[in-house]
Amino acid sequence: MNRNKIILNDSLKIGSGSERDCYRHPSESRLCIKIKHINRPHKMPQNEADFDYYGFLEKKNISWSNLARCYGWVETNMGPGLVFDLVTDSQGEPCKSLQSLVDSGIPLSKFKRQIELLYGYLLDNNVIPAELQLDNILYKPDLGGECCLVIVDGLGNRNFFSWAVNSISLLAKLRIRKKYRRFLFKLKRAGIHL
Repeated sequence: MNRNKIILNDSLKIGSGSERDCYRHPSESRLCIKIKHINRPHKMPQNEADFDYYGFLEKKNISWSNLARCYGWVETNMGPGLVFDLVTDSQGEPCKSLQSLVDSGIPLSKFKRQIELLYGYLLDNNVIPAELQLDNILYKPDLGGECCLVIVDGLGNRNFFSWAVNSISLLAKLRIRKKYRRFLFKLKRAGIHL
C-alpha cells in the first residue's frame, strides 16, 4: 500500500453504494477511489473481495474493454481505498449508469445490442458477476457514435466453491449464464423490457 496519504473530501464524491463510497482521485483524473463506509458482518468486505478477484483476472490476462480496471490500494484520510478506472465521457464527466438512463425515460431496449455484447464479453473472458445490476453498468459513448457498457462493480463469484468455479471454464460459464438469466428475470419483474 502506498503510504503517501491521499486527501479526500465530499467535493470529490461521485457516488455511494451499500458498503462503499466512490471518490474522484484528486490528482489522477482517470481514476477513482472506493472507500468502505460500513462493515458487513460475516462477509468479506467488498474492497478486499474485489482486490482478490481483480488480481485473479489480471493473471488471466483478460481484455479490460468492458470492465473498470483495479490498480490496488492507497492510503487516504478516510482509511484504505481501492483504486479503479474512472469511466468518463469525452468531457471527462463520469458516465451515467443504465439505471439513471432508464430513470430519465430512455427505454432499456435502446441498449439491447450493447447488453448482449456485454454478456458475450463476460462469457468470452470468463468474468463472473456477483450480481448484474443496472446501477453497476455504465454507458460509455465514444466519438464515433457507438458505445460500450462498462461494469464498475459487482464482480466475482462469492460462494463457497468460488475457487473451483473461477478455475474451471465450464463452471464459470454456467455461473455467468445463471447470473445473466437472473438479471433478465429481475428486469422483467420490475417491468423493464429489454
